[in-house]
This record gives sequence, structure tokens and C-alpha cells, in this order.
Amino acid sequence: MARVLVIGGGIAGTAAALALHKAGFEAAVHEAHPDSAEDIGAFLTLASNGMRALAQLDASAAVTAVGFPLTALRVMDDTGTEMAHAPMGETSDPLLRYRCLRRGDLNTALQAEAARRGITVRHGARLTSVEDGPDGVTAHFADGTAATGDLLIGADGLNSAVRQSISPGTQPFYAGQYVFYGYARAASPAGPDACITMVRGSGAAFGYAVSPDGETYWFARVTGDPLPAEELAHGTPAHWRDLLLPLLRKDPTPAADLVAATGDDLLVT
Repeated sequence: MARVLVIGGGIAGTAAALALHKAGFEAAVHEAHPDSAEDIGAFLTLASNGMRALAQLDASAAVTAVGFPLTALRVMDDTGTEMAHAPMGETSDPLLRYRCLRRGDLNTALQAEAARRGITVRHGARLTSVEDGPDGVTAHFADGTAATGDLLIGADGLNSAVRQSISPGTQPFYAGQYVFYGYARAASPAGPDACITMVRGSGAAFGYAVSPDGETYWFARVTGDPLPAEELAHGTPAHWRDLLLPLLRKDPTPAADLVAATGDDLLVT
């Protein structure tokens, strides 16, 4: 049986391990973070094609146990006028509906499913180098341990240690936008259930969805120069609110009120 080392135990890495295991490979996940990182990251929406991919991995039940479904899309302009409202995705099948959920919850669910299937998920394994040899590929970790497999998959994110080791000249580049994410537990706007609303704002593209318990998940996408690394590293939720609100207050939409009602659950990527 071929042995596959998956470096990175996030969503992509753990899903890859589930797929490899189902296909008959021996997969092991090596993750730098000391735990399943359920408190890291913002939220995302899995589209029906993503839910179908999870179904092919027999992981639907694990994922539909967290988050909430979305079955409709509404679009507003910068005056708050509804421009469109339509069904979204494969609404007839509960397992294939769009699903909004916190990234950490999805990651935890997938890692728990991997562990249930007997897939090794090792935390606290920070990769330092990759060595290709006649007996396979060996991953070396900061704690002095090593693992050898027939194949190594780098799924360790933007600042990939795998990429730095095997192709140091290849670097990520800024795509021209940064995104704010937050959760508001007050000022939930009125609207249809199980619906995500997209606002074409004059200063930022804004989107939000209200969970069944009344918490609003929102994001704002801003086009502009990259934020300084120091600001990204040390910016506080209050700082991000102060930066974002002037871009939203000029439009009579729910966006500014939602951001103003957000406490410390606010970050930027």
C-alpha cells in the first residue's frame, strides 16, 4: 500500500487524506498547529459542488452536523434596493444545499471524521524540510522527528513550508483585495430565512447571512493596496471597525449597522 504524507491538517489536507484513504492509500496528516484549530479563521460557504465532493468522501453527515443551510441568494445595490432574489444550489437535497459554517468547525469535523476512520492526524508537527531519496520522500519536523512516504502533498496554506522547501523561488502575490469577516449578535437585519444577501456597496462588496439562532455572519471585500504586515499582525477588532465603517456608512444598507454591532469577533485577511 502506497504511503502518502499530507503536510497541513486544514480543510484541504484533511479532505485529501479522507479521499486517499477511501481510495486505498495509507495517508497520514502532519499539522503544525497544536490542536484542530477550531478557534482559527473566519467562516465560509460551501457550495453544492463542494457538498457533493464531501458526499463522495462519505463525509456529508460530519459536515451537516455543523453550520446552517442556505437555499436562496438576494442581491442589493448601494441604495438597499433588492435587485435579484433566486434559489441557490441544489435545494431539494438536504445533503447538497449550500452550507455556511465557521472554518474552525469544518476543520474540526473533518479531522474527527479522519480519526474515526483510523487516519493518523498528528498535531504539533511543524515541517522544516523535505528530502527526496531512493526510498521515498522524507519530511523533517521541528521536534526532531521525521516521516517517510512514497508521496508528499503540501496542503499547508499561504506560507507553505513545503513550497519554501521544494520551490523557494515561488512566492504568493497579493490579489488586490482584502476581506473583513465578523459575527454580529445584535442588529440582525430582517429578511428571508436561509438566505445570503450580497450588497454591491459603493465602498465595499458586502455579504451576510443570519443563522437560525439569530447570529449574523458577514464579510466585506475591499479593493486597494495591501495592508502593511505590521498592521495585519497587530490590528485589533476596534481598529478594523474604524477602518471599515467609513466605507459602509455612505450607503443606506444594513452593512454599517452590522459592523458597528460586532464585538471582538472581527478579523481581516
